[in-house]
Amino acid sequence: MANLNTKKTVNEWQALGVRTADDKDLPTSDMRASLMLPMGYSGPAFLAYRNFRAILNWNRSILYALSVGHLSDRLAGTPQLFATPIKEPSLSRDDITHIQTMLNQLGFDTGEPDGISGPKTRNATRDYQRANNLPIDGYVGYQLFQQLQ
Repeated sequence: MANLNTKKTVNEWQALGVRTADDKDLPTSDMRASLMLPMGYSGPAFLAYRNFRAILNWNRSILYALSVGHLSDRLAGTPQLFATPIKEPSLSRDDITHIQTMLNQLGFDTGEPDGISGPKTRNATRDYQRANNLPIDGYVGYQLFQQLQ
């Protein structure tokens, strides 16, 4: 359910077990949000609201939108984020192109390989993960790169 297409109220996410980073209950709210896992299922999780989508209209990068949203939150006085760093090698554009090429060859449409893990590549990754009984997070990272080697 971690993608921008799945929208639930904060109350519904709470009922599904989503908690704050310090394992507290979410605030009671009927505001709709999507669960984002930008670094995969073992990384930090974010609830993305309407403003997040507005930022994506300007720049389609999820990491950019998260950065702008966090900066905005910090300016409003919210505490800084905390998360355990993920220790994995970074992927080059060539690595992502290889992932896209392999997914395409396996029948998971990423579009024309361009080395950018955009929405089509993340959706193809989710489809690959679903077909192979892997955690479905759409994360285009080193573990996926290794699996496709």
